Amino acid sequence: MRIISYLLIIVVVVILLFALHTPARETNSIGLGFDIVGAILIFVYGLPAKFDPEGHTHIITHEIDQEEVKKGRIHKARSEFGVFFLFLGFLFQLISNYV
Repeated sequence: MRIISYLLIIVVVVILLFALHTPARETNSIGLGFDIVGAILIFVYGLPAKFDPEGHTHIITHEIDQEEVKKGRIHKARSEFGVFFLFLGFLFQLISNYV
């Protein structure tokens, strides 16, 4: 997961450098695209009520279901990527005002 985060940071820096050298309309469109992707990720991968992020199954067994923990982690990571893409999109739209 850390490798994906580092690669994502590198890609964002490269895209930001590219955005500083593109016209405002294109930069704004890139930002809007990131906003749309982020909103879809948050809508699809927001943690639904049926997942317990701590892995408790809520059955009398008092056991932790590792499969539920894994599902919770995946959904949380994807929803965090959605928030990140929303932030990135707003940043691009802000940059487009000054390019």
